[in-house]
Amino acid sequence: MQVINEQEIKGHHLLRRVWMRPFFSLALSFPCVVPSALAVTLVCATAACAQTGQGSISGTIRDSQGDLVPGARIEVVSDSTKVSQVTTTNNAGLFQIQSLNPGSYTVVIVKEGFEKTTVKTVNVSGVGVTPIDVMLTLGST
Repeated sequence: MQVINEQEIKGHHLLRRVWMRPFFSLALSFPCVVPSALAVTLVCATAACAQTGQGSISGTIRDSQGDLVPGARIEVVSDSTKVSQVTTTNNAGLFQIQSLNPGSYTVVIVKEGFEKTTVKTVNVSGVGVTPIDVMLTLGST
């Protein structure tokens, strides 16, 4: 059990009062500091939200004869964050991946009976659709 004498307690409170006094006097001297800081924070947060547009990648997957390839697995990987999204082409060989942050992406296409195909540096802007059309080569995955 620790015993604290009254002198240590008084000294602690005195030290705390002396230490905190400059902060309280500064806050009282400039009553507009806190509201101004809050206003600046809100303006900056609003501006940051306005710049968070997202884009998408869509395209068509075909074989070397020009026929559409349904059921191909499409993986889109962010070059900066390495976060990926996956989808599959529909019956018409079409795909779309939405909600992509602006930046550079690598697109990997895999389908049984075809060689794995990689498309690097697909640039997505914060608005609109980035189109890519890929032709797969016959071979094994």
